[in-house]
Amino acid sequence: MILLARITGLLWSIFWILGLMASLYFEIVEEQKPLEFNEGFIIAAFVWLALIGTIIGWKREKIGGIIITFCAFVLSIFAYVTAGHSKFFASLISGAPFFIPGLLFLVGGKCRFDS
Repeated sequence: MILLARITGLLWSIFWILGLMASLYFEIVEEQKPLEFNEGFIIAAFVWLALIGTIIGWKREKIGGIIITFCAFVLSIFAYVTAGHSKFFASLISGAPFFIPGLLFLVGGKCRFDS
């Protein structure tokens, strides 16, 4: 269970970070727009925090699980608030991938220490 949490946490974090970097590249290089603070920075901050939580979860499952689950909750709420038409879908896509490894870390860490 812990191994699955590690793999899914890393995969989703890397997937999101690559997507955010590609978006940033497109805005700055391709469209020649100046760098501005927008909602992308907030999303990026919580995705990076989720990656840090995943890395922490490798040694301390409970703390990593709490961080990742918190990030998933914030990303879901943020996506719901800022989305245009498909609020539920945006919330599901943004937060649900991080809920899975977060909960797996929490449950796996509890099972590991209870036995």
